[in-house]
Amino acid sequence: MIIKCDIDTIALPKNFLKEKKTTITLGNFDGVHLGHQALLKTIYLTAKKQQSISTVITFEPHPQAVLIGESPSLLTTKKEKLKLIKSMGIDLIFQLNFTSTLANMTTEQFVQSILLERLHMEGIVLGHDFSMGKERLGTQHVLSTLGKTMGFTVTHQPVFTFKEQPVSSSLIREAIQEGAIEKANLLLGRCYSIDGTIIHGKKRGRMLGFPTANLALSSNLIPSTGVYATLVTLESNQDNTFYIPVQHQKNTFLAVTNIGINPTFGDSIPKIETHLLNFHNDLYEQHMTINFLKKLREEAIFSNISSLITQIKDDISQTKTIFKNMLWPQSLSLEDPVDRMDATLKT
Repeated sequence: MIIKCDIDTIALPKNFLKEKKTTITLGNFDGVHLGHQALLKTIYLTAKKQQSISTVITFEPHPQAVLIGESPSLLTTKKEKLKLIKSMGIDLIFQLNFTSTLANMTTEQFVQSILLERLHMEGIVLGHDFSMGKERLGTQHVLSTLGKTMGFTVTHQPVFTFKEQPVSSSLIREAIQEGAIEKANLLLGRCYSIDGTIIHGKKRGRMLGFPTANLALSSNLIPSTGVYATLVTLESNQDNTFYIPVQHQKNTFLAVTNIGINPTFGDSIPKIETHLLNFHNDLYEQHMTINFLKKLREEAIFSNISSLITQIKDDISQTKTIFKNMLWPQSLSLEDPVDRMDATLKT
């Protein structure tokens, strides 16, 4: 169950047994990457063992938007983030409105008035770099001390690393901005994606024989300029309750996506243009999700149209080869969230 709330309204829903306690974790969970998934697995298993309610508290807007007036470019939309968390088997998800009032609550106040009194917490699971409360003074050590005096357990989640680097949303943002999509996908455990509405373009692709769907610029982090092998999913899948891996979704098409300014034609406004392979219907005003597989090349200036067409054909050929040889994470086809996580972490 997903509940949108603030510090005045957050509470266990009536359909949850009052005598049951909760096992809680808190965080932004932007991207719901492998590090987050490992933490969610611990919550799932701990709650199952203790017969408690697995509970996640995430924040909206991003705390940095309130604390410093500027939020980082996000890896997931609010809807996608909640869907991904829910798909990990979590019972209860609170999307808590982050305000200056919340930011100024001390750790003791938040734990006592929110976590214990309203959510009946019996245990909390903390990420390796977790801190909370006013001025982020609620460190793991502070919470461990509070647990002893207030009567709740504290579980510390070990750091999840990739090539000796802690997996983090920041590390993934950096990879995406550098065009290292394969690295980002590995750290996410799925394809990085952006979505939006298809808008009218200049129809140059159609004249070249490769019609493109032009996506309105997404609010999520846009990969670096260049040409990418992608998979495109059309809007019929937008209402799925649970996350479904892109290769198993209906209305999904192999595609080539260009992010840039079309320097061959002297344009200067950034665009996201996608050519769907073996697709010939009208797409205008539809909702489209672009899943990035691999960066093929940088954007280039071509001396003539013939050279451009030859390169586009080569991009399509490369994309087909990449898709044919793609190794999809085993986790994305498993039913049980714990089995799915085990497979993801071993990939």
